[in-house]
Amino acid sequence: MFIFIAIAVASFIFLASSFIFGHDHDHDVGHDHDASHDHDSGHGGGETTISIWSTKVLFTFSMLFGATGAIAMHEELSVMNSSLIGASSGLAVAALMYFILRMIYSQQASTVVHTANAKGLQASVTTTIPVNGQGMIDLMLEGRYVSMFARSTAEIKEEIPRGSLVKVVEADDSGAIVELFSAEKSADVTN
Repeated sequence: MFIFIAIAVASFIFLASSFIFGHDHDHDVGHDHDASHDHDSGHGGGETTISIWSTKVLFTFSMLFGATGAIAMHEELSVMNSSLIGASSGLAVAALMYFILRMIYSQQASTVVHTANAKGLQASVTTTIPVNGQGMIDLMLEGRYVSMFARSTAEIKEEIPRGSLVKVVEADDSGAIVELFSAEKSADVTN
């Protein structure tokens, strides 16, 4: 019976610690790991999900295994029957914990912004973009205010001053390539 109690107490301590101090190793982040590294494919999108092998799920199982095993031993059941009762109750409550944590993690907001989606958007220059140099732009991307490094297209032979409106021609994780925004071009696109 003392072994079951020790398992329950140790598991409770570790479970409480994982909730209090928490860490990022309890969940999987969906990533696209194919050879092409296509970040725009929409797979995973950085969505966070809980694993059945999460420390919180495993410690929940072992805590219930120990607690119900100790109760069954106190009721003078055999070690085998106490272990079976502990394992079944541990599995049931661990499954419940898994689904609760999965629901909680699915409600968390993602901070992933797909910079390639900036193509075609209007932005404001916040740091002057020199000829053959790099500046900064700000724009609204996927509902977030984002700052990006930016370079001008090769056709532009003068710096783009701070406060200018630009259009993103290309964008990736390293930054954006922009051209001056003109009302005539935007009117042509809308017609």
